[in-house]
Amino acid sequence: MNKNCFEAATKSLEKALTDSDEDHINVWWVSSHLYQSGGTKEETDRVLQAYERWFTEVMDPLVREGKIVWMTFDEMTVVYLKWEKARQRYESKSNVQHSKIDHEFWKRYIDPDDPQFYVYFAVNVNDYYDPDLCAETLNRLLDIYTRYGIRADFYFTGPVLKALVETHPEVVERIKDEGMGINYHIRPPHPACDTSISRAYYKGQCRKIRDLSYEEKIDLLEKFESFALVTEGYSPDKKDFCSTYREEEVGGYDYVREVFGVAPVISGLNTRDGDLKRAELEVLRRKGLRMYVASHTGGTDPANPFEVSYGLLERPSDFGFPFTSKLKKTGYDGEKIAELFFESAPSGYERPLFGGILVHDYDFFKKSWLKTPLMGEENYYTKEERERRFQAYEEMVRAILAKPGVKVITGEDFVEMYERYLAANG
Repeated sequence: MNKNCFEAATKSLEKALTDSDEDHINVWWVSSHLYQSGGTKEETDRVLQAYERWFTEVMDPLVREGKIVWMTFDEMTVVYLKWEKARQRYESKSNVQHSKIDHEFWKRYIDPDDPQFYVYFAVNVNDYYDPDLCAETLNRLLDIYTRYGIRADFYFTGPVLKALVETHPEVVERIKDEGMGINYHIRPPHPACDTSISRAYYKGQCRKIRDLSYEEKIDLLEKFESFALVTEGYSPDKKDFCSTYREEEVGGYDYVREVFGVAPVISGLNTRDGDLKRAELEVLRRKGLRMYVASHTGGTDPANPFEVSYGLLERPSDFGFPFTSKLKKTGYDGEKIAELFFESAPSGYERPLFGGILVHDYDFFKKSWLKTPLMGEENYYTKEERERRFQAYEEMVRAILAKPGVKVITGEDFVEMYERYLAANG
C-alpha cells in the first residue's frame, strides 16, 4: 500500500458519489490485505497509520455530511432486498399482470363507473416545417375536443413545440388551459430513431450509434433529452447525417416539461434496437416519465392491463388503429370508422377494454411531414380535402362517444388507476 493507492481510492469514491442515483441502492467498497504491506511490523504499522489518516481526512467528513453510510455486506443485503421488494411493484411483471382482474374488482377498487370501453384520442405533433398549418390543425382538433367535453393525449417532440412557442404561443397556452394530456415522443433526427438515424456526435466525434456501449448510449441520450436537437440540414435522403444538439438551449423531454410545467406522462418510441430502447426509456424514466407506448393496435394482457416493463407502465392497448388508415375504406364516413373501431375490439374479456385512435397533425394538411424539403405543392392536400378529413374525424368522435359504455381517458388517468390498483393489492 502506498500514497498512490489512497489517492486512487479517493478519486474512485468521488466519481461514485457524482454518478450516484437516488432511485437506486448505491454501493462503493474498497479492500486491501495487510500481507501485501511487506510483512514486517514496521511496514504494517505504516500502512495502518496511512489508513487512519485516510479515514480521518477523507471518509469521516463524508459520513458527517450524510453522503456515505458505513455498512457490512450483510447490512447492504438487507437494505437492497427491501428496496427490491418495493421496486418490483413498478419494474417486475410477475407481481402485476399475472393477477387476473374482473369487473367486480374493477368497479370496487379501480373505477366505480366500470365502463365497457376506455377510449383515448392520441395526437402526435411532429411538423416543425409548417408551424402555421400545424397550429391551425391543433386549434381545429381542440375545437372538437372541447365541443364534446373530452381530453386528448398530445405527444410533442422538442423541435415542433419550440416552433409553436415561437410562432403560435396562443395554441400552446390553449392546450394548457383546456387540460389536455401532455406527453412526449421522438422523431428524426433524434438519435433514438434508429430506423432513419444511424450516427450522432458523441464526445466530439461522429459515432455510429450501434457501436456505442449501453452506458455510452445512456450518456448520449441524456444530452439529447436535455439540450436542443439540431434539425437544420436534416432530410431523410441524407443517410450520413450526424445528429447533434445545442447545449446553450434546453431541449428534448426537459423542454416539453419546462413549457407545460408538468412532466410528460407517456412517450412514444421509434426504434427496433433493444439496447437503444432500454437506454432511452431509462433516461426518460429518470426525468419523470411514467408510461410508454408499447403498441397502438393491441397486445395488452387480457387478464390485467397494468403491465410494467423497463420500470414503466405500458400504455394499454386492446384495439385501435390510426384514423387515416380507414378513410378511403369508409369513403370518409366518420360513423363507419367508429363502427370499424369497435368491431376491432376483442371479446371475452372480464375487464374493461382499452382502445385508441391515433392521428398526426400533418394528417390533415399533407401526405408526409418528412418529405417536405424534397417535395413541392403536390405534398399538400387541397382545402377541400382538408375539410373532408376534419369532418370525418369529428363524425367519428361523435359516434364513438354515442356508444353506450364508453369513457374517454388520458395517460394521466391510467396512472391514477394504476395507483388505485397498487393500493388495493397492498
